[in-house]
Amino acid sequence: MTLIIIAIGINQGMQSIIGYNYGSNNYVSMKKAFIYLVKIASVISSVGFILGCFMPDVLIRAFSYDVDLVAISAIVLGYTKSSFVFVG
Repeated sequence: MTLIIIAIGINQGMQSIIGYNYGSNNYVSMKKAFIYLVKIASVISSVGFILGCFMPDVLIRAFSYDVDLVAISAIVLGYTKSSFVFVG
């Protein structure tokens, strides 16, 4: 989830950059910024998806060592990791 929060922050910050370039009729910079920031957000989301697929237990153990909680959270992470692709 931390990676998703970072990707959402990048997307929100991108709005002001693109709005500034749009307002100054600088469409070339606007397009460059958009493409660059979408690539960054996509990489972050892809990393979160891959980590969620292959190492869910390791990710969850960063927050808790309770065996039951890790087992249940790994199952739930399996459901939520599919949303990682759509955020980036």
